Amino acid sequence: MTATIDPAILEAIEAAPVPYDFFREVHKGLRNALFDLTVACGAADFDDPLTCDRIAARVHGLVSLFHSHHGHEDDFIKPLIQAADPRLDAIVDSGHAEIDSDLLEIEAMADGLVAASGPVAVAAGLDLYRRLALFTASYLAHMAFEEGAVMERLRTSLSTAELFEVDMALRGSIPLDKLLAFAAIMLPAMNTEERTAMLGGLRAGAPDEVFEQVRAVAVRCLEPQDYGTIADRLGLVG
Repeated sequence: MTATIDPAILEAIEAAPVPYDFFREVHKGLRNALFDLTVACGAADFDDPLTCDRIAARVHGLVSLFHSHHGHEDDFIKPLIQAADPRLDAIVDSGHAEIDSDLLEIEAMADGLVAASGPVAVAAGLDLYRRLALFTASYLAHMAFEEGAVMERLRTSLSTAELFEVDMALRGSIPLDKLLAFAAIMLPAMNTEERTAMLGGLRAGAPDEVFEQVRAVAVRCLEPQDYGTIADRLGLVG
């Protein structure tokens, strides 16, 4: 370890009712975004060019988050998996390669949707909806594998302090624009404890302007009562 970690933080993590998981909160956000986009695509009026543009933009935005997420995994988590269990590492790599291929196809379908009009666009929109639904099904299985077999192996190979240090390094590497984009899909999908920990950790360890921008995302994307609960717990004003 290269950083000093407050022992109280480690005690709280180890006393939590659920085991440490790199993936839990970001995967909640990705599930939320995938479900929401798929439902929106299924309900969209693709005879309207503006709707086609809007859905395509959402597809490209979400694909960008997937690539960022996988890049974070490759930079920070993959070396841990390689050292702990090369077999699991190979399975994760194979899954990421398949996902990258799927995402290329989905983006191409979204671009084709923008280029179409009338009945052709309506048919292309239905094809995109079905492809998103199929991708969602396969990606759910990939996330479950990482949260299950991969994290179980990492928890047996590394201490809580070692896991936490890597997790904090990963989070600290995320550029502000991506941090805000991830916050927008994660916060609505997280529970009260997770939201409080996320905002509390940012307030304690991030520059004030970063915290305030993430807090603004929370105000925008959460129900007022839900945000109020977090604000009360953290003693936030305004």
